[in-house]
Amino acid sequence: MLHEGQTVAPLSADRAALAQLHGDNDVREILRQLAQDYESMAMQLAALPEEGLGERLKAYDNHDRFTFGRALTRKVKGRALRNGWFHKNRLQAVRPGDSSQFPGEPFFLSANPGVRAAVERSVEILSEDLADEEEALVSVYCHRVLLRPGSRYIGFRHRDAKVREKCGTCAWYPRIDAEKVDGVTLFCKLPEPGLSEKELRAREPELRFPPAEYREKLMVMRYPFNLFHGVEPGEHRQPAESGRERRLADFFHPRPDDFIKDLLIVTLSEEPTFED
Repeated sequence: MLHEGQTVAPLSADRAALAQLHGDNDVREILRQLAQDYESMAMQLAALPEEGLGERLKAYDNHDRFTFGRALTRKVKGRALRNGWFHKNRLQAVRPGDSSQFPGEPFFLSANPGVRAAVERSVEILSEDLADEEEALVSVYCHRVLLRPGSRYIGFRHRDAKVREKCGTCAWYPRIDAEKVDGVTLFCKLPEPGLSEKELRAREPELRFPPAEYREKLMVMRYPFNLFHGVEPGEHRQPAESGRERRLADFFHPRPDDFIKDLLIVTLSEEPTFED
């Protein structure tokens, strides 16, 4: 598997391996299944009453992100994760009364074979660096980002867990309409001993991935480094459509000119990683 990131400063082989894109045949097959799962989930969500669906819009991404489903496991030891514990147990809500659960059977992945395959592969990758007796939990998030013509995407910059918490992330991208936007570049900053959080945030990213580069790929950010990453601002290439309103239904039935980015995020972490 090749590392496809663009660097702005020399990186040691070890540091560069902390964040990599993958796109082998197994990854592509899982992404194909994921794309089908997204279509199925969109149909299920479209059939639900609109009341309450607005709570799935994520404020931290300027309400351009809609959650198709999310869930997590309880804490599990590394040895158990590697020995198939995950395959035999249900997921659970990220918090009591969560309004962003998967449609249908929210805590079983059997209805979404692509999601299940992506989660299993992600756990396999991320748990490689989890000690046998070390405990962590697995979180699963399916999101869709939508930009209408004339819209600007403000981007985001964050870690998937708190600064000093251990975390690793696999992000799967079955669909990105790269030809419809300028910007929307995925970036990652790599750790450096002695660098403060403030200094890290001020530094230019070592790795940048334009949309066409991470489309239909898997991004792996290794456990336990909890890398600082995000997406830089961008904008839709086409002008706004006169009189068009923002509607939740667009997330289920996007128009041909809408920009869509589907992403499945799997984290392995000390504590839950969800955001609203």
